[in-house]
Amino acid sequence: MNFDEMNLAKNKFLVISFLILFISFELSAQNVEFTFLNSNSNKRLRIDLSSHLIFEEISANKWNPLGELTFENVDLKLILPVYQFNAFKTKSDFIITIPGTGQVYKLYIKDLLLKRIDKSFHTGYNFQSVQFLRKDTLFSFGGYGFWQYHNILTYFDQNSSEWETYTQLDESPERFTNRFSCYSPKNDKVYALELPRPFQFAKTKKYTFWEFDFNTKTWKRIGKINDRLALMLPETKPAGPYFLFKYQNSNLIADPESNKVYSYEGPHTKLTDALDQEITHYNKNKIFSYQKFLVGNKVNFLIDSTSIDTLFKQSKLLFKLYETEDNILYDSIFITFSLILILIALYYFIYQKRRRIKIYTDDLNSFSNFEIEILHKMYSKGFNYEFSSDELNEILGAEKKPIETQRQIRSRFISTVNQKANLLFQISNSINRQKSNLDKRYTIYKLSENFYPLLEPFFKD
Repeated sequence: MNFDEMNLAKNKFLVISFLILFISFELSAQNVEFTFLNSNSNKRLRIDLSSHLIFEEISANKWNPLGELTFENVDLKLILPVYQFNAFKTKSDFIITIPGTGQVYKLYIKDLLLKRIDKSFHTGYNFQSVQFLRKDTLFSFGGYGFWQYHNILTYFDQNSSEWETYTQLDESPERFTNRFSCYSPKNDKVYALELPRPFQFAKTKKYTFWEFDFNTKTWKRIGKINDRLALMLPETKPAGPYFLFKYQNSNLIADPESNKVYSYEGPHTKLTDALDQEITHYNKNKIFSYQKFLVGNKVNFLIDSTSIDTLFKQSKLLFKLYETEDNILYDSIFITFSLILILIALYYFIYQKRRRIKIYTDDLNSFSNFEIEILHKMYSKGFNYEFSSDELNEILGAEKKPIETQRQIRSRFISTVNQKANLLFQISNSINRQKSNLDKRYTIYKLSENFYPLLEPFFKD
């Protein structure tokens, strides 16, 4: 059984176990607490949800209460003991998320306030995703859910309080998780290990390594994972933009940016042990590990840390993380082909604009009958018509449903239409959602100026 099959079996077991826990126990937040690093002080914070108390660690496992938190929009029944938490430091506060649920919280330390800021309902699609904070925006790339891996790129929009699609690309890793995948703030890129389907891996015995560049919003295939790792892909432990993992009983460190794998030979053996259950924190070019161990019958605690520079000085270079491909011929062919396509596209745009609109219109068959019916009703109201939430609810047949259900129906419809329009016509936000100019408390919806003309040949009487 290869890695893909083993991980799929493990994830099925986890999901089934989660469902059993969900059904068997009363949903409560008793004994639910989570710990995370305050990057300003390099001290850990811990929140006890049952008591509402927040603590700061002043020395190894010595906790000082900072006060009692006020909860806003926090439903403790939706936070299960089996959940894992990710915490990210913003300029002034913290953003806390629970992967797989869509839940996002903001922790205001000075005000002792924990506030839920999302409007999500349980998604269950981004367990084991690559989550990171970039320019105070929370991103979630890839992950696992509903018994399959995916490559969806999303970000949390604090204006709409919902998870939105960041971009959709034809060339990208088909599916990936946070294993051998991370975000590197230094070069503003995401590195991802593509997980092949079992039948593909059986033929190639290869894992492809990718990078996503935020400057160009494109994925690039940068090589194949080293053959030494591919046949028995090890468990990894993230340490910022680096990976810790075991290989032949040695503690190894992988740096995807420099494409190097090192064997650590220094004194911090427990700190670099990827199989150790304690979380490794990364901050300001240092890694920290907070560990407990037994001395006789007594439990002792230790805070271990070292700088990345020292870590690599005490390590020996072993091999490359991935083998780069010879892309010279491929790049030449690609550039030539791209120039030809650009010339064809230029001709197509200048001389056949009307025909292009008709061709695009034919692609409306990709929409469902229900979606076409709704789009026809919106089109019939005229260009630049602004729909209120109540009007859109009525068109969607949701006016008699509960408010939260109405919001979910609107959100699903708009998201589906926008994704299809993006895929078919390369139009982002075909249905715009924005604040009303008359009253900023209300949201209005309208067909975009790029999407409306494409509907005209199809719906025009």
